[in-house]
Amino acid sequence: MAQEAEDRYIRPVARVRSQLSGKSSNEEEDNISEKTGKEAGSKRQPTKTSTGLRSEGGHDIYKIKPMTKHSGSSVVTFFNGLFQTIIAISTLGTSVTFSFILTSNTELSNPNAYYNTSQVATFLAVSWLLFLLALAFGSLGSTLLTFFKAHWIRDWDGEHGRRSQKEVQFYAVLASGLLGAQIIGAFVFLCFVVVAYSPVVGWIALAFTGWFGILIMVSVLWQVPWPWRDNEPDTRSKSP
Repeated sequence: MAQEAEDRYIRPVARVRSQLSGKSSNEEEDNISEKTGKEAGSKRQPTKTSTGLRSEGGHDIYKIKPMTKHSGSSVVTFFNGLFQTIIAISTLGTSVTFSFILTSNTELSNPNAYYNTSQVATFLAVSWLLFLLALAFGSLGSTLLTFFKAHWIRDWDGEHGRRSQKEVQFYAVLASGLLGAQIIGAFVFLCFVVVAYSPVVGWIALAFTGWFGILIMVSVLWQVPWPWRDNEPDTRSKSP
């Protein structure tokens, strides 16, 4: 279709130009065809892009914007996923630890274990309690978010004033820190239980759990709406 349009419109123009300039129509048509061919080739040429972490499409961790810079709707989506993840992990953790609590009266096979049977039972009980609290707070947070979602989105975007915006931002930081501390704490006590049976595996698990705990703590502190930071959310992506 493009070639037919070219033959229909461009070549008659070339003939008129050739009559005015004294050139032959064939030469003028050849020049126009060569120009259009070069332009089409330049448009079809694919652009080379990089897919690394430092490319235009990638993200460096230190360049991630704080949560307070995002719109209320995107923050609500994040917390919906967070609450669902916490509920799923806590449900599994409470069921597993409770079953082990009921059967933790057997003596340890290794007499030189770091912890005795009563200490292992205590670690399991504390882990079960933390999982249970995380399940309760995650369910409560999900219920409140579902009920107050529309109001909190407007608060987050600053439609009800700076005071309401600060309050809902602190609520978000508090919920993230509380749930993160409960889940990490529960896994820490489970690592102590594993240490009593297999020290090497238990200490390795504890090291990774501590690393995730530090990462969560730094992330929560990064999300705090500090007074010296510009915490106005970007609402340009919202539909009018």
